[in-house]
Amino acid sequence: GLPLPNRVTARVTPTICVKKIFLDKSSSICYNTSMKRWLKLIGIFIAFMLGLFFVGFFITSYLVMPIHVRAGKEVKVPDLSELELEHAKRVLTEKRLLYELDIRRYYDGVPPGIVISQRPTPGRIVKQGRKIFLTVSKGREKLGVPYLIGLDITQANNILISRGLSLGQIDHKHSPTKENHVMSTDPPPNSLVLRGNKINLTLSRGPLPFLMPDLTGLKIEDARERLKGLKLEIGELTYTSTSPLCNTVILQSPGAGQEVKQGDVVNLIIGYP
Repeated sequence: GLPLPNRVTARVTPTICVKKIFLDKSSSICYNTSMKRWLKLIGIFIAFMLGLFFVGFFITSYLVMPIHVRAGKEVKVPDLSELELEHAKRVLTEKRLLYELDIRRYYDGVPPGIVISQRPTPGRIVKQGRKIFLTVSKGREKLGVPYLIGLDITQANNILISRGLSLGQIDHKHSPTKENHVMSTDPPPNSLVLRGNKINLTLSRGPLPFLMPDLTGLKIEDARERLKGLKLEIGELTYTSTSPLCNTVILQSPGAGQEVKQGDVVNLIIGYP
């Protein structure tokens, strides 16, 4: 009757589930085996490439390069010192050596364009095609003369020394410039001179002296104007009542006829009855 199909169904269903589980496990095992095989092949390929690289490096470094280096002709490095640069170039070309200008620098006692030193040093054995580095003289360094006008002799000398120059001949002249201060330089400021050159200075003796005029008998206002015109300074003013002359100069110091110069101080005695 009707109960029979239910029993058949109950028996078939577990069988299907078991087969399905078995198939899933088989697929998983096959997938893992395939992945392991591919990974192994990739590892072998990488190891092969690394081995090939190291073998090539070894052959190039220890077999090919030494053979190539030994094949070049050896020459002795010539002595290029004290040669003009163009002459040194020709000597190197004849030896089949290359050159490169390493540096130009100031050098006392060596004219411009002369080789001072070289690398490698003379006498070394090198391969043809080797580059030789040259140091070439620029001669003595040129410096600008500093501006020293208005400075005293000590300040001027210190500046010259700090700039690599030295003090030369010193002359003196009268001028409105303060005494023993620089009036001019030879060569003039900003001129280019060689390092170590001497700079000549002209120093001031101060203003040219002249004879003191007679101020006695002048009113104080007139005496002031006279002194101002001569660039003399009014010093002490002393008033005395012993003179009948009011606001009039009766004595002065320095006295009339004495030698004075601009900036000197003049003291006056004024009558004040």
